[in-house]
Amino acid sequence: VTLDTHSKLDVAIDGADNVDPGFNLVKGGGGALLREKMVELAADKFIVIVDESKLCGGLGPTFPIPVEITPFCHEHTIRTIAALPSC
Repeated sequence: VTLDTHSKLDVAIDGADNVDPGFNLVKGGGGALLREKMVELAADKFIVIVDESKLCGGLGPTFPIPVEITPFCHEHTIRTIAALPSC
């Protein structure tokens, strides 16, 4: 089953890489950012499941976060990332 054949999903379920006390989360540590976002947007409901190992005091550089850059607006994306205070 792919989004090409099933464009609308009732629910999508995925895990997070880190979750802070305010329930802010980091996803995409595995590098499938665009793929995960497309599935999330196709779903009526998106559920994120975590266990204790994913809880952290605050989101930060505990591991490198990949950035997926697509050809569309790639120069804008590079400038935006370069302007971030942590880069």
